[in-house]
Amino acid sequence: MAERLISADSHVNPPPDLWVRDAPRHLADRVPRVESTPEGDVWVVDRKTQPVQGLSFMGGRDYKDYRPRVVYKEMRPGSWDPQARLADMDQDGIAVDVLYGGGPMRYDDPELRRWCIARYNDWLFELERASGGRLVGIPVIPIDSLDEALAELRRVLAKGSRCGARSRRRRSRSPFTSRARAACTSSGSSTPPPACASRSSRSRRSA
Repeated sequence: MAERLISADSHVNPPPDLWVRDAPRHLADRVPRVESTPEGDVWVVDRKTQPVQGLSFMGGRDYKDYRPRVVYKEMRPGSWDPQARLADMDQDGIAVDVLYGGGPMRYDDPELRRWCIARYNDWLFELERASGGRLVGIPVIPIDSLDEALAELRRVLAKGSRCGARSRRRRSRSPFTSRARAACTSSGSSTPPPACASRSSRSRRSA
């Protein structure tokens, strides 16, 4: 039997129009979008900017090509397109990619945060379906409040997520960890690996 390799720590970049193409009207001018500047592309989130990081650009490139600021059009399409990603994986002999997050992850406003994170996680499910299960996304879980985190965890588990949430910043006996495990158990999942954690810029660091 041919060896099947699993890349357990890959990353993905959301398409630049992921949030704007179906945003609710009242959030349309606040959701993440990409704008170009002379220095490189930036994400604009709730009218605040952050650069598209150069590490997002390095797939298939030599380390000497690294630049701190990049533009989306120079990225490999496999950064977000499932069929292009599968072609890259086949070239590298990879059977399954486990995908950790890319793009904006911090939102100060609770309503904006809930919608944007849910839209990102739903896109991960779209990638998995389009890839025949070879692209496995790690959901992003908001950790600004326990109730908010558990609500999104239960939502993604109900949709069939194979991964759940356990923030590395929280002790194993914290209320979040025990209730997250209970949510996973009730969904029929075993204790999952850590998920990506989203935190507002105003939140205090957890223990």
